Amino acid sequence: MAVTAFDLKLDVPHDVKYIGDLTGSYLLASRQNSGSDQARIFGCRSRSVSPQMAVLQAPVKGAIGETLTLKLDTLGVLSARVARNTADGFIAELVLTKDEVTRIARRIEWLKQKHLKSLPDRRDAKRWLPRDSHSSLILADKREIDCFIIDVSASGAAVSADAVPELGHPVVVGTVLARVVRALEYGFAVQFLTPREPQTVEQLLVPPKGSKRDLLAQALAEAEAAYEASHPPVDEDEASAEAAPR
Repeated sequence: MAVTAFDLKLDVPHDVKYIGDLTGSYLLASRQNSGSDQARIFGCRSRSVSPQMAVLQAPVKGAIGETLTLKLDTLGVLSARVARNTADGFIAELVLTKDEVTRIARRIEWLKQKHLKSLPDRRDAKRWLPRDSHSSLILADKREIDCFIIDVSASGAAVSADAVPELGHPVVVGTVLARVVRALEYGFAVQFLTPREPQTVEQLLVPPKGSKRDLLAQALAEAEAAYEASHPPVDEDEASAEAAPR
């Protein structure tokens, strides 16, 4: 039977906690039967985790008490439920068997030992985890929603959001105009229309405010119009006639 470490009344030391970034993904119970036009699995990042709970940065929040399947690097697939929502995600209470609690505690201790005291500048890597994963997304239909930056580079980003934009179409991520280039397991990849400097790209992913947001929406509308003009809709009858054998 799977219960929480609190329910099991296990004597888990309070210092069995890993404070640091672990990337992952999650599936809320309310999204299990969602159609293909709706996002089901979302990217997330654990900022701290223990055998009892995980503090997650995430783009879509669940209802208090809602169950979810959580997958975190190194720790694997975990059952959990939403304990509390936060400004940039939620706290997941882990629902584990006694053996799983022991296994997770051992893996957390291993992570703590592995963690280096001094880390290189993340921007030296081709892709890196941004310090703040929260951003915003403006879509071609003028909707503005929160999004989660999975990772970022000077030329693009991997994004998770409650939306499934079509490939090729332009979007605005934070204050950067980009286009969707690839679908991911729990999100999509965008390419910035203009490459950015690694030292400043994270600042550009901060959600826009006021008049800047309006200017970006206008630039997006112009980019979408240009895309539509270069990709006219295909007449199905005409396409069928051209495909028919002569």
